[in-house]
Amino acid sequence: MNTRQKAKEQIIDFINSDRRCLLLTGTHMYEKHKLVLSIIGSNEDNKKILFRANALKNLDTFLNAINNFRTGIPYEFSSNDIYFDSFDSKTWKNSPYELDYAVIYPVDSMISQKGVNKKPVTNIFDQGCKKVFLIGWSEKVDFSLFDEFVDQKVIFDVEEEDVEYHKRVIDGLRK
Repeated sequence: MNTRQKAKEQIIDFINSDRRCLLLTGTHMYEKHKLVLSIIGSNEDNKKILFRANALKNLDTFLNAINNFRTGIPYEFSSNDIYFDSFDSKTWKNSPYELDYAVIYPVDSMISQKGVNKKPVTNIFDQGCKKVFLIGWSEKVDFSLFDEFVDQKVIFDVEEEDVEYHKRVIDGLRK
C-alpha cells in the first residue's frame, strides 16, 4: 500500500539524495502536489521554489487559495520564496533563473493526441534547477513518456485514507 507516510518518507529521501527528478503519481488525485509543497515548506529555508501549472487560472483551485497569482512575484511560503508560472512559455521570462525546487503539475496536461509537450520540463532542466517534481493528476496517462527525466518514482494512493474514493479512481481506469 502506497500511503501518505510512505510517500512522505520517499520524498524526503529524494530531497536528501543526489537524484534530480521525482515523478509522483497515485490515486490521491488532489493531494500529491500539496504533499510535496508541505514537505518542502516544513523542511527547507531560504529556497526558491517554482510552481509551474498547466494554466495560471488553475492556481487558485490547485492551492485552495483565493489570490490573483502573477508571474515573477516572490510569494512568501514558510521561510522560502515561491514563484508561479504556467506551461505557456510566455510566462517563463518572469520566473527566476536559479531555482532550488520546481513543482510541475499536472504533467498529464502535457500529453495530447499530438504527442507530448516536454518543453515545460526541459526548460526547468536547462535552467539547472536542483530538484524537480513531476506530478501527475490522474492515472489514465502513460507517465513513462517522462522516463528520460525521472530518477525516482513515488506512488501516493488514497486507499488507506478513503477506500471508496480509491476504488472509484481505480474503477475509472478500467473504463
